[in-house]
Parts: sequence; structure tokens; C-alpha cells
Amino acid sequence: MEVYGFKIEPGANLQGKNLQGANLENANLSGANLVRAWLCRADLQGADLSGADLFEARLGHVNLKYANLQNADLDCADFTNINGADNYPRKYANLEGANLEGAHLMWANLRNANLRNANLKGANLQKAILIGANLENANLEGAYLPYVSFYLANLKGANLKYSRLEYSNFEYADLEGADLRHANFYDFYNYPKPSELRRYPRLHNVLNHANLKDVYLEGARMPDGTIHD
Repeated sequence: MEVYGFKIEPGANLQGKNLQGANLENANLSGANLVRAWLCRADLQGADLSGADLFEARLGHVNLKYANLQNADLDCADFTNINGADNYPRKYANLEGANLEGAHLMWANLRNANLRNANLKGANLQKAILIGANLENANLEGAYLPYVSFYLANLKGANLKYSRLEYSNFEYADLEGADLRHANFYDFYNYPKPSELRRYPRLHNVLNHANLKDVYLEGARMPDGTIHD
């Protein structure tokens, strides 16, 4: 299979290539090198990107619905509008139902992305931006989520069991019916001193103004180190 003159196949070297707007539905790009590739507005629905390297890839408006991104490297990937994309109707990255189990998404910008029903089990999203993202019914069990911004995010029914959530921000997030059993908000090694909590209250009030209706918190370790009963 060729698109824009590039071979689309497992292990393909597409580093820095421009595949904007490409139709890659159900393509097999497992293990491919897509470092800094331009995939804005590309259709990757149902594509196999397992083990692919998408470090710093440009993924604004991309369609990854039901794509397989298991163990893919998406560190620093940008799923938002970028230069030159503002002439297109405002549309956010679609990762509904995508498999991101074990994927690396450190520093990834997923602002307003659709991750409804996505599988992020065991994924590393340290310092990722998920402001306004839709994570309804997403599976984040055991995910590594310190310093993540979930501001205004939809986490209704999400599975966050055993996840690591040190210093993550859930202000104004909707967590109705979410499962936070045995989740950890507490930093065992660098927990701030009481004086620091007074000076920086957000370190302590990570759930400020969040909707916690029907949330399961049994066994969760809260920011002050206490365990919820």
C-alpha cells in the first residue's frame, strides 16, 4: 500500500513525513517510525500502530477511533490545533475506543480529545494535558498519571483503580460514577510540608470543585496520605 508515494507497511520509516489528510483507515503501521511525522486530519480509524514510535508527532484533528496503539510511544505528541490547521472547522482528535494499553504519552497534549471507551490500562501519561478531554468509561487502571491536568475533563464511569495520581489536577472535572479504588494521590517521597500546603493549596486540593457523585474511593490514598475507607 502506498500513500503520497510512501510505503505504508509494518516497520515503515516515515520519520518527519507529511501524511496530513491521508486515508490510512485499517492500515498496518505496527512498529513504524513516525517520529515528528505530520498526521493532522489523517484517517487512521482501525489502524494498527502497536509499538509504533510517534514521538512529537503532529496529530491535530486525527481520527484514531478503534486504532491499536498498544505500547506505542506518543511522548510529546500534539493532538491539538497547530499552525496552519485553523482554517479547518474546529474538530478535536478522536481516539474513541482506541487501544492505548501500555502506551507512552508523557507530555502529550490531548486537550479536548475524545478518549471515550479508550483502553489506557498501564499507560504512562505523566504531565500530559487532558484539559476538557472526554474520558467517559475509559479504562485507566494502573495508569501512571502524576501531574496530569484533568481540568474540566469528563471522567464519568472511568476506571482509575490502582492508578498513580500524585499532584494531578481534577478541578471542575466530572468524575460521576468513576472507580478510584486503591488509586494513589499521595507522593511518598516528596510530599510537601504543611507550610508548603498552606502556600500552594492546589497541591492538596486536587479534587477541588470536581463532581464526585457516586465515586468509588475505597482504599484510595488521598493527598494527605490518609486511606479512604
